[in-house]
Amino acid sequence: MKIGINGFGRIGRLVFRALWGRPGIELVHVNDPAGDATAAAHLLEFDSVHGRWPQELHAEANGFRVAGQSVGYSQQKDPTAVPWAGAGVDLVLECSGKIKTPATLEPYFSAAGLKRVIVACPVKGKIAGEEALNREKRPSISSTASISTTTTRSAIACSPPPPAPPTAWRRWCRWCRKASAFATVRSPPCTM
Repeated sequence: MKIGINGFGRIGRLVFRALWGRPGIELVHVNDPAGDATAAAHLLEFDSVHGRWPQELHAEANGFRVAGQSVGYSQQKDPTAVPWAGAGVDLVLECSGKIKTPATLEPYFSAAGLKRVIVACPVKGKIAGEEALNREKRPSISSTASISTTTTRSAIACSPPPPAPPTAWRRWCRWCRKASAFATVRSPPCTM
């Protein structure tokens, strides 16, 4: 599957790094109006949190080259002006954070001729087929549920529950007069 990314900020670059080298996935085009291909290649290689990316990167006139594979680059503000079809893109990852309503997503399908777009931020309003998809595949999920890129929510959703203390005693706190479970007697009596 050939993938294009619109918006090469923090999320777009991290998605690019995460998808690079996966079997069956080819990243072929990036669009970001904020900077040129040289700046994009530099920011992709050097990340302040995740460190230096071990892939070999070179900026070119019309894109950049990662580990010998060419990736196209454009600087269009209008996503319909991006040559998605010319690059053979099957799926666009919308990572700009600006296109997040059904009305603003519609040009991807009508003007650009794309069949699939994944939005990396919560979409405002209802998207056609969203309610039916959620009810058929996952009946416990409401049709208004959205996936957010907030790290706190992701950490809460992905982290396992904390283990129970090995031996817990019930003890009364002398300050707040509530019963608390403590792993050891030396634990602080309460969090006030």
